[in-house]
Amino acid sequence: MGRISSFSVWVGGVLILLFQGSPLQAAVTCGKTISEEVTLTENVTCDTATALIVEGPGGQLNLGGHTVSCVGIENTIGILLVGEKATLTHGTVANCQLGVVAADKGQHRIKEIISRDHASAGFSTRGLGISLGSHQNFFISNYAENVTDGFNINGNENFLFNNTTVDSGRGFVVSQKKNTFTLNVAANNDIGFFIHLGAEENHVIKNLADGNAFAGFEVEGNRNKLVKNRAIGNGRSMIDVGFRIIDANENFLAWNLSEKNIGIGFEIVGLFSRSERNVLRGNVAQNNEQVGIALQLFAENNTVIENTGKENEIFDLQDANPDCGGNHWSQNTFNTADPESCIH
Repeated sequence: MGRISSFSVWVGGVLILLFQGSPLQAAVTCGKTISEEVTLTENVTCDTATALIVEGPGGQLNLGGHTVSCVGIENTIGILLVGEKATLTHGTVANCQLGVVAADKGQHRIKEIISRDHASAGFSTRGLGISLGSHQNFFISNYAENVTDGFNINGNENFLFNNTTVDSGRGFVVSQKKNTFTLNVAANNDIGFFIHLGAEENHVIKNLADGNAFAGFEVEGNRNKLVKNRAIGNGRSMIDVGFRIIDANENFLAWNLSEKNIGIGFEIVGLFSRSERNVLRGNVAQNNEQVGIALQLFAENNTVIENTGKENEIFDLQDANPDCGGNHWSQNTFNTADPESCIH
């Protein structure tokens, strides 16, 4: 039996784990638990509650370019990873309730999987029983299409690199803490990247939200960092934003680009509670159809520094709070502002 070996490389300061080897080629039966190294030799269509289970640390499943699909039963899971350090690579999972679920103790690795046409999420992390989530999983170079959520991350310290979600509800959703999203793409979904209330200290770096119906990036949690992302052409079905912070505090948005969105480039708003102590630094908002950077009512005591707003249709920079509501606008580059008295 061949063995899968692993090695690591650094890409842009991020450690990426890769795999090589020649596992045993085999046909598998529906509902089977795989606890060794296996490569599929044919497509698998299942009417069981879970099509295949991969149990780590020994379970290493290479789909071999084949498809695992679900038929005839509700609430199905395509492929479930349990235990810890299980691996799933190279193939397609289709037509289930949930596509790929990284569960249990975590540290699973999912790479080069297409997950499509599911009633719920393409990729998900969760615990077993009453556990809130699965942690420290790696999702690398995967693709989700025509699902409710492309990647629904309900766990801590998961790592998502170079994944794509298209034509779905929400591209990337995070509900917990200290997850990292790098070089991912959300295109033509309802929402690109959604950081839930309670999701904190997540790092969202060098991602792209392109042509989503509503917001490109929406942040409801506290103390998250969004750095060097791009939001382009979002809000196509409803006037909406490139980046929005709503009812959230102490988030840091730096060196992001928001352009050609149907509504606002960057927005901070307090809807049910104040949004305070957020920082917008070094961002560029250009050619948006409303305002470049807007601080709405109850967005107070925030810092907006060294940003650039240009060629936005209504104003480049705007603060709707009386006397700018304690917001600090400094060293920004712009042509138009409202009010001019406290935006600098």
